[in-house]
Amino acid sequence: MSTRKRIQVPESMADVTVGKYIQLVKANDPPKEGMEAVRLGIEILCGLPRPMVQRIAFADIAKIARIMGKLIQPPKMDEYPLVPRFTLGNVEYGFVPDWSELSLGEFVDLEEACKGDVWEHLPEILAIMYRPIVTSMGPLYEIAPYKPSPGQRDKMLECPMNVALGAMVFFYNTGKVFGRGTEPSSQGSNPRWAQSGGGIRLFMDWLKGIFSALKR
Repeated sequence: MSTRKRIQVPESMADVTVGKYIQLVKANDPPKEGMEAVRLGIEILCGLPRPMVQRIAFADIAKIARIMGKLIQPPKMDEYPLVPRFTLGNVEYGFVPDWSELSLGEFVDLEEACKGDVWEHLPEILAIMYRPIVTSMGPLYEIAPYKPSPGQRDKMLECPMNVALGAMVFFYNTGKVFGRGTEPSSQGSNPRWAQSGGGIRLFMDWLKGIFSALKR
């Protein structure tokens, strides 16, 4: 590279935080093309100021663009399985293990978040889906009680994007099962959602907004 600073180039969604991806989506509205799109991606995903990006040799820009090319493509839903547990900082987070035990507060907050902008509320929804693990035994674990706070939401801005996509795909597929009026067999199903037509439709619309935005 022609710059002295080593450039950390993300190669997959696991290398991109939710916060960075939201920043990229918003900056790319309306969609940029050509070198403007490449420059924008390098600035945000590599965390470089524009003056530094402009000093990078064109040959190196081309190499970075090739590496990051996959991140620009619409994600395929079957590429992102649910990630039950992941570590953020020194804290291990676990996906809500039993959605049949979803509390009224969790459900209301989840429903309310789905009424707003899909990107503004993604960290908030992740903070409901994933919470700190308090006890663990092999694949089994118990998560902390739900306590909504701006701090928990902000922590989810550092969540890897592949984790977020896996959770979205899980709920999208679960919601389609509920929409058919059949009982899902996978762990994490919540029969109460099937009884709340308005709630599941609202969440499904929110998820469709996420995937539509990713395809732009």
